[in-house]
Amino acid sequence: MFRIVVTDSKGSRSEFEVAGDKASIGRAEENAIVLKGWTVGKHQATVEQRASGLYVVDLGGMSVTEVNGKAVEGEHGPLTPEERRIMERHAEK
Repeated sequence: MFRIVVTDSKGSRSEFEVAGDKASIGRAEENAIVLKGWTVGKHQATVEQRASGLYVVDLGGMSVTEVNGKAVEGEHGPLTPEERRIMERHAEK
């Protein structure tokens, strides 16, 4: 179990408790975390809890998945406490 906090461009915060070990992020309604905006892929990325920590996995669409402003190629992790911003340009709910 882990928590993801989304802050949109207007400063509004939403918290998501993830009961399992994976949360999908994208524009499609079936994602655990739905982000709006034309720059967000339908199935953009996942955040996965593994034994060594949290990982961000890019799902290979045309949009870029970022951690702290740097593009993720494939996967990135384990996340450090400083790596708190995932897809910050896309967080428009």
